[in-house]
Amino acid sequence: MRKIRTREHIIADLSVNHIEYYAIKCGFSVERIASDYGYDLQIYTYDENGEFENGTIYVQLKATDFIEKHKRKEGGFAISIEKAHLECWSGEPMPVMLVLYDVKSEIAYRVYVQAFLNSNSIDMKSGKKTHVIRFSPDDVVNESDMKKWRIYKNNILSQMDRKVVHYA
Repeated sequence: MRKIRTREHIIADLSVNHIEYYAIKCGFSVERIASDYGYDLQIYTYDENGEFENGTIYVQLKATDFIEKHKRKEGGFAISIEKAHLECWSGEPMPVMLVLYDVKSEIAYRVYVQAFLNSNSIDMKSGKKTHVIRFSPDDVVNESDMKKWRIYKNNILSQMDRKVVHYA
């Protein structure tokens, strides 16, 4: 029997392509992460002169053909995420963007994970194996939104300025 390319493979690639498109429009570069341990992409940014900037933006993608099943009565969308992923992301100093891609409308919604965890009361010490992450319908991934991601990353780097000591 031959290998089959499933719908899940196709929509996963479409979600990657969507993020890559906007990153490239912003002058950024994207690396796909082959081994998925909670991150699908790394985005590298460049300044106005095209010079490489330190740091990276991590992206975890979730794609769906059926965005309706993720709609919330209050508006927006929600998905369940494994606690292990949230624990990993909360300890990451660089921004982690969780992206929900609606294949039919070709629209992606994002949550800046660490900011979400800081402003929402998610009890990571509870026995729950998953937690619900809510997406605002206003947080649509596009060129201007992705430029904010660079600002978030650079704000973190400015907080770390001269405070990191490397030991050998």
